[in-house]
Amino acid sequence: MPALIPNLFDKYGGAAALKPALTEFTRGLLVNPSTRRCFDGMSNEELVEHNLALFAFLLGKPDFMYDFSALKNTLNKLKTITVN
Repeated sequence: MPALIPNLFDKYGGAAALKPALTEFTRGLLVNPSTRRCFDGMSNEELVEHNLALFAFLLGKPDFMYDFSALKNTLNKLKTITVN
């Protein structure tokens, strides 16, 4: 019987599988004139690491505690959204 995969993050290959896709996705955000203004002052690597942490949490990585203050700070950097 195959070993059970405890969470979706690991099931889909973990950071090794998700990081290339997130890198490409965030690169696209930063080069698109419609979205890059939302991420002024943030590097691609910062966005990738933030999104990787968020995906780990959302996909059930049990030993990973996501710092929601990082999400709040990121959202507050957007010109149109303020999170209290």
